[in-house]
Amino acid sequence: MQSAGIEDSFFDLGVHSLIAVRLFSRVKKAYRIEFPISTLFEAPTIRTCAALIAERIGAGTAATDSPKTVLPERRFKHLVAMHDGEGGPGTPFFLVAGMFGNVLNLRHLAYLLGADRPFYGLQARGLYGDEAPHETISAAARDYIAEMKQVQPDGPYLLGGFSGGSITAYEIAHQLEAIGDHVSLVVLLDTPLPQRPPLTWPDRLLIQLQEVRRKGITYPFTWARSRVRWEIAKRRGSPVQTEIPHGFHNARIEAAFLNAVARYPMRAWEGRMVLFRPPP
Repeated sequence: MQSAGIEDSFFDLGVHSLIAVRLFSRVKKAYRIEFPISTLFEAPTIRTCAALIAERIGAGTAATDSPKTVLPERRFKHLVAMHDGEGGPGTPFFLVAGMFGNVLNLRHLAYLLGADRPFYGLQARGLYGDEAPHETISAAARDYIAEMKQVQPDGPYLLGGFSGGSITAYEIAHQLEAIGDHVSLVVLLDTPLPQRPPLTWPDRLLIQLQEVRRKGITYPFTWARSRVRWEIAKRRGSPVQTEIPHGFHNARIEAAFLNAVARYPMRAWEGRMVLFRPPP
């Protein structure tokens, strides 16, 4: 196995969400401090992680014999700078993470778009730690805007959202316009409608037929077995395991998001948007 040096980027070494969770779980166990997973963008090497730990528990306690590491002056709860040094001089771009609120999967897009402008991911409250998730889309948007204003006080604003995060991005645009700010761009990536119409039985049958074609004739048996397990767990009151051990509160974030979306008014979308789907 290739060894990691103290200057090697975790991202270049292939670190993903699960590994990041394990890393910070061990940091919590060893030093009794807790960092959000987005800390990887701030401290993507062993050296910078050590500096953060030393800063939190007292200078010199976790320091290495390396030169002093310069840490970012500003830290936020939701806003995560996706580039080193927060990017170039262009107008910042703010992208809301998807339904589970995790910004780690936005890094590759930030890399592809280049570093000529700051690129910020917006992560959900309660993703990691004990804080409760937002109960409404409008409340999440207000908190996101409060941090956005600290890095860009005035418009024009460039906004985006991935999947379910697009709904929050759209609400951010509404709130910014309501206070007189100009929003020049709202990019919605793989966006669902706030409230989807219920599936009819013919729709469900077509979906299952497509799954049979894709997965083979054994699919109905696999589906039936999974369904039985799910029903048994539901009747026993045992939640289906959707959390990552010692990590993200996926189930809690998902439940809060779906509840918030169900309460989000459809009128906010009427007459304001045209959706284009790429050709198959």
